[in-house]
Amino acid sequence: MKKHALTAFLLKIAFSLTAQPVLVADFNPGGADGMYEYNFQAHYLGDLMIFPAISPDAGLEPAVLEDGEMRLLKDINPGAEDSGPESFVAFNSRLYFVADDGQNGSSIWSTDGTEAGTTLAIALNGLPGARAEGLTATTGNGLFFTYGGTLYRSADGSDVEEVLTNVNFEAEDGKGSENYSTYGEGIAFLRKANSTTLELYAYDGALVKLGQDLESSFLSNVYGLGEVAGGLVFAQQGGFTEPGLDATFAYNAAQDTIIEMSVGKCDRFLNLDSQRRIGFIDFTNTFYALTADPLEAAVLVSGVDPGLLGSSPIEHAVAAGKTVFHADHPSSFKEFVAMTGGTGASTTGLITTDRPFLSNMIAFGRYVFFAAGIQNGFDAEIFYVDTEMGTTHSIYEYPDNTGGDKSVQPVGVQNGRLYFASAVDGAVGRELYSIETGIAGLSSTGSLNAPADVEFQFLGSEFVVRSTKSMPIGVKVYDASGRLLRTLKTRTNVMVPAVPVSGLLFYQVEGDGWRLTGKGVRP
Repeated sequence: MKKHALTAFLLKIAFSLTAQPVLVADFNPGGADGMYEYNFQAHYLGDLMIFPAISPDAGLEPAVLEDGEMRLLKDINPGAEDSGPESFVAFNSRLYFVADDGQNGSSIWSTDGTEAGTTLAIALNGLPGARAEGLTATTGNGLFFTYGGTLYRSADGSDVEEVLTNVNFEAEDGKGSENYSTYGEGIAFLRKANSTTLELYAYDGALVKLGQDLESSFLSNVYGLGEVAGGLVFAQQGGFTEPGLDATFAYNAAQDTIIEMSVGKCDRFLNLDSQRRIGFIDFTNTFYALTADPLEAAVLVSGVDPGLLGSSPIEHAVAAGKTVFHADHPSSFKEFVAMTGGTGASTTGLITTDRPFLSNMIAFGRYVFFAAGIQNGFDAEIFYVDTEMGTTHSIYEYPDNTGGDKSVQPVGVQNGRLYFASAVDGAVGRELYSIETGIAGLSSTGSLNAPADVEFQFLGSEFVVRSTKSMPIGVKVYDASGRLLRTLKTRTNVMVPAVPVSGLLFYQVEGDGWRLTGKGVRP
């Protein structure tokens, strides 16, 4: 046992000598921050990573990382004023987002990854105080967003139509989830028609009210809406004034009815897949897997407590159909990270680290990246989880006190390197860094042990795995957040329809003893 421990320790030391954080750019020169700690994560457009960054001349604007080189994408709000890009979604082979150019107010922009191709897509005419909220891309019905209390839809990313008034897409503070969700090829959303009535709607080619109206109140909050097998789940919190309204609900599509679930009110929700949603209840320190059938609510893990403040969501990420999440043991100053496939039997502990304070988590393919010890004077350490193997690995351990707040925040992955915002070096401020992950074959088009004659080809509406031999293969398709979209079995050299989801898609192909990873951007 000692020999194995020593070997593992030496391997860790050997890797740490070669894997060192590298400053990508002092984007905002000197001690000023080039990355904004509350809006920093990357969004993929083909091989490009696009994310908000701060420069002294342009303010907070979209930046792009291409082949490890960082540059300003476009100064949307000319001069040092911020455009505040946010709510990025992939649609029609472009990336759409919300920004303010100083003339049109909060409006919808889109980009093809070039400065010339970054243009105003939907001008919203600067209604005072209004912001475009909840920009969402759906598979069959285009873009949806709310603005000034009205829900709008754009089928093509330019023309818009009004769907319904008195609707606001918003995230409930601290719950880490919203009152709207994709649903089928469209959306579903919760609406307070007045101070005492809560309504559930869906749009999939037409606007439809789902189930029955529920009792609500002026001060109640609704959140956690998400698609599950057979319908939707969500929660309502009445607060101190109306505690009797506290509950978790399931919408059963087959019966077209809304049912209160016996588990009680879930305080926070985590993503898993289109079949199940994860709910956490503070009072019982329990995580549940939920479907539209209340009788199917299953305990994933209990006796845990992420120990979060009321305004903090539970850090988690979905990769290859599994959720990696923060699930501390009560009264412990250590961080406990777990993984689940949606059942109690598939829920396992991954790591317990002495470094408290976790960063955000990001998914890329089958991997999840995060850091621990990111504030209050602890030494930060960067990890990745291999969800297929169920293992956790250290990438880099900072040797000295990193201090500060949110000293390491993963941003994205490109060409096998992890990119992260770091505030460790006060001389340069919070800037973008990169580090080798040590994961063999980790790239957007990398392969793992695939035969030399096997090649993945993505053709927009179809894909094919080419080979000199005809052989059976299994294919799993994931979106850029790691959500499993489809599983199928086919053969090499057979054209297969692509999953009808816009944006960057990852394809994991498995044959007899080999694996191939490919990617493609679906219009």
